[in-house]
Amino acid sequence: MIPGKLESYYELGFMLYGRLSIYYISAVIAIQAFGLLMVYFIVFADTSRSIVVEVFKASPSSVFSSRACYCVILGVGLFPQIIKKELKELKIASIILFVGISTFLAVLADELIMEGESANHDKSFEAYWSLGYDVSAVKGASFILVAFGLQCSLFPLFNSLAI
Repeated sequence: MIPGKLESYYELGFMLYGRLSIYYISAVIAIQAFGLLMVYFIVFADTSRSIVVEVFKASPSSVFSSRACYCVILGVGLFPQIIKKELKELKIASIILFVGISTFLAVLADELIMEGESANHDKSFEAYWSLGYDVSAVKGASFILVAFGLQCSLFPLFNSLAI
């Protein structure tokens, strides 16, 4: 249906809608990637802040109780990975990812073994099947959009890396 071999969103947009679509697609992907990055930084910072406050009993006015501190730490930690251009340079990232997933699975298995089967005290399961139009529905939709945004940003990222 479309002549030629398409290798990116930009080529598809150019073939279907012309040159102006390349700028539109670039802007949409940039806005989506920036929003996803902000969500990632906020979630990491809030989680790290709550762990530090609980474990080390940091005061709320401390530098280590602020979201900005952990955003800066994450940004400095990710900067060397961001400037890499080739997949073979990302070996350390894949090792860290493997260790993180393995740790998550080990903790999950430990909790399932130690806690055993949990009892469900619900008398009716109708609440799980009915769609509520409140704040929780908006939160659920935002999780789906973030997951979809992550998936859409990975293809152009890996396609642009040199092998």
